[in-house]
Amino acid sequence: MLPAMVAYWNAAERCVFANDAYRVWFGRDPSEMSGMHIADLLGPLYARNLPYIRRALQGETQVFERQILLPGGEFRDSIATYTPDVVDGVVLGFSAHVADVTALRRREAELERTIQETIAILEQTKSSFQSKQLRLLRERLLQISSALPPDQLTRASTADGRVH
Repeated sequence: MLPAMVAYWNAAERCVFANDAYRVWFGRDPSEMSGMHIADLLGPLYARNLPYIRRALQGETQVFERQILLPGGEFRDSIATYTPDVVDGVVLGFSAHVADVTALRRREAELERTIQETIAILEQTKSSFQSKQLRLLRERLLQISSALPPDQLTRASTADGRVH
């Protein structure tokens, strides 16, 4: 079985063909979908997909992402492509190809989480490093200043009080 949903919808938005993946994604047998209006299949998603459907039926290929609720209550992330079927300048319908990208989106989320954790670790390391380096520098300056005779410190000072 092809894991992506593949279907053909005519200009009246009725299903002409659907593959077996619709059984998994929507709980619909492809044979019962023949002649079904796309609104009956998509339910609440229809309003959100309607702009893409209309543009496809105007001859424009559409590619968009959508999260789809499966019959079992889980969600799948998808990328849908609606490709118009144009013959002699007339749009007869469009084919729909909907691919499951859930695993990809999960990997992207994991990668983003890892990046954010790494940035936090680097910031902590930077802060810790700077703090340690500043402490060492201060200690060295105190050692140097205590080793110099008091009159040398006065001669090295400028009018603004900074030591050179």
